[in-house]
Amino acid sequence: MRRVLVLFMKELKTGLRDSMIVYILIAPFILALILKAISASVSATTINIAVDGTVSEETSAILSEYAEVTRYGSKDEAIRRIGDSDDVFGLTMEGDRYTIISQGDEMERSAELLEGIINHISNLDTPKAIGVSVTDIGWKLSPLSQYGGSLLAIFVSVFGGMVILIGLVQEKQEKTITALNVSPIGKVELAAGKAALGFLFPLAQVVGVIALMGYEGIDYPMVMAVTVSIAFISVIVGFVIGANNDNVIGAIAGMKILFVPILASVFGAILLKESLQFLLYWSPFYWAFKAMNKIVLNEATWPMIASYSGIILAITCAVFILLRKKIQHGLV
Repeated sequence: MRRVLVLFMKELKTGLRDSMIVYILIAPFILALILKAISASVSATTINIAVDGTVSEETSAILSEYAEVTRYGSKDEAIRRIGDSDDVFGLTMEGDRYTIISQGDEMERSAELLEGIINHISNLDTPKAIGVSVTDIGWKLSPLSQYGGSLLAIFVSVFGGMVILIGLVQEKQEKTITALNVSPIGKVELAAGKAALGFLFPLAQVVGVIALMGYEGIDYPMVMAVTVSIAFISVIVGFVIGANNDNVIGAIAGMKILFVPILASVFGAILLKESLQFLLYWSPFYWAFKAMNKIVLNEATWPMIASYSGIILAITCAVFILLRKKIQHGLV
């Protein structure tokens, strides 16, 4: 165990000196922030209004039935907020008249809708100009947030294999893999020390990505269980490609082969009807995506996660049996 820990610390120290590995570590968090920003902008359809102190609390309360209202201490503060790049209207009182302030690049017809609300407030004895109702069509999250976050989590689980293959290729280039083979470290200890990064990095990244996406009520132990199960596949592929390549760029290009079944599995799970999804049962990424999707929707149970993870691990064992000799040959 001590030798495995020493080898793991060596791999960690060496990996953090490589700019490509540092990029692999940071990139998922940047992508998660971008995805969250895009999801928020797609989901935001409410009119946003900045009001100053001249607008009464009663008027603000009525406006809140139709729009998102934010109060500012002065007209200048409201105008500064209106000047930002998003769609925000301003409302102030000048004498006994309401004045709408706009930047000019707001969504089409939003100003007309706001005018209708103001006319209603100014003439409360007349029928409402608009009505508001909410209909639930079954979406708990926006499709972009739901599917995008789950897809990103599956991709991140594969990055651990990239870290392993980069380390293996570098050791082959520096001829240190030969020295390790004649050292007191056994092959199992060598594999365990190198594989540890392939599990540690995806665990930290997936948990961080899910947290950045801002999902509510996430069961993180379930997230970690699915991440570990799918990381086995990437670790095996990372060993195979890294042990049989002498060039980092070529090895990473080989690792990208995994992106094809990932995308096929995810889009198949989304677009294929249930009766045809048996065509994807061979793919561990299909089961991982289904598990992550249930987790972000707060519909997952431990028996469900255990069954999905068990299927993933069974497929992983089959893959390992097929590729074991290639790994052993490449590490000699």
